[in-house]
Amino acid sequence: RKAKGALQWPRANASVEASAKSRGSREGGTSPRRFNWALGSVRGAAALRRMRPMNFLGGLAGFQLYIGPDNSNNGEEKAPQKVASYHDPPPGVDYADNPSVFGRILRGEIASADYAETPTLLAFRDRTPRASLHALIIPKAYVRDVYSLGPGDVGLVEDMRAMALDVIREHREEALETGDYTLCFHVPPYNSVDHLHMHVLAPRSEMNFVFRDIKYRCPTRWCTLETDVIRRLKDGLPAVPYNKSSWF
Repeated sequence: RKAKGALQWPRANASVEASAKSRGSREGGTSPRRFNWALGSVRGAAALRRMRPMNFLGGLAGFQLYIGPDNSNNGEEKAPQKVASYHDPPPGVDYADNPSVFGRILRGEIASADYAETPTLLAFRDRTPRASLHALIIPKAYVRDVYSLGPGDVGLVEDMRAMALDVIREHREEALETGDYTLCFHVPPYNSVDHLHMHVLAPRSEMNFVFRDIKYRCPTRWCTLETDVIRRLKDGLPAVPYNKSSWF
């Protein structure tokens, strides 16, 4: 009997199991070992076909466990301490309307390691930093994602960029001077939290290649630079040139 919550492969249908059994016969009999190996292969393929795109990227990023050390200590001499505190909202903003985990941070229900705060923005350390400096910049007003941005939000994104550069200047000045950083947004369905957030990563050159060259690579279908978002909004275009319902 499997333990509750144990990871299980999706059950293959009858035709798939028959194919696996046939494969076992061709390979020299239908011993349990041969049959189970073949069946496991086709079940694994079926699972990959059902996998959501962000889960795929997350699984790929999981190779971090094997190919190099993580940056969980953030490598910062002045890394902020986590504190749970209420962040005053801008006029007309009600945090009760924010269903995301970032709403809980803004309401003071979850602790965050804050870098900077203004009346409209908050910068805090990513829960699982993938660079020596990995901050998130969020608007206090609830904006779901980049698809929610319009031409009237140019100022918001520019303010987020300005705060990001200030954070880099304070904590990794050498990265700012050499341009060794990345400011980006993940594009749905490849985002992890449904509240607009800009990733601030520096120094980029020291990041593990899985994150530098795959998960946070720009421009790609899953990740876009803040400068591209600003340019498109100024031109009266959608923030990203993709169909929200498609993966590619």
